[in-house]
Amino acid sequence: MSSDEISWVLLQQPDAWLILDKVQRQLEEEARMKEVYLATVTEQEKAELINGTIVHHSPVKTRHADASEDLFILLRIYARKHKLGRVGHEKMAIECSRNIYEPDICFWSLEVSSRFEPDQMLFPPPAYIAEVLSPSTTDADRGIKFRDYAAHGVQEYWIIDPEHQVIEAYDTHEGLFLLRGKYQGETPLEVRSLPGLNFPARAVFESTVHDQALHSI
Repeated sequence: MSSDEISWVLLQQPDAWLILDKVQRQLEEEARMKEVYLATVTEQEKAELINGTIVHHSPVKTRHADASEDLFILLRIYARKHKLGRVGHEKMAIECSRNIYEPDICFWSLEVSSRFEPDQMLFPPPAYIAEVLSPSTTDADRGIKFRDYAAHGVQEYWIIDPEHQVIEAYDTHEGLFLLRGKYQGETPLEVRSLPGLNFPARAVFESTVHDQALHSI
């Protein structure tokens, strides 16, 4: 539902003021928890603030780490070579209006990233985000993050399944993500946020193919 549709439904309720008061109190509590998050979460922790709850993440499996690192290397080297912007990996905190996320991989254009400060800890939503699925994060990656990233202007979102070696690529349209396609094997995959960069989906999961893709950049 759009924000206008939600507003219309709310205004039809006889207890609309009570609902709004409850929402306001919840948002105030979330603002308080944001201060707690910023004051207590350390650089050594991977933690996110989701709807007022600080969510700590456990260590990842090898295949998760390999897929995340290999994709990061491909994007970072290409972005640096062509001076396109900045690629971030895991510990860069993205601030949305309510929540703070630490995506596996993200990319900001040069226009945006050139304004980052050396001591900056919170960053605006990027143009591109990739999340690598794990059992503990799948619901969030396909749920709240999927909606929140689209609502805050992320143009391209990849959901990477390292177990089945499948990449789902989504593009934004009017504040919603639409599936571009599911990619695996030798199927070429375009990173639209980094013009000119494409490689077979296998390059994210297999070291030999990854090295070949890296050599061709």
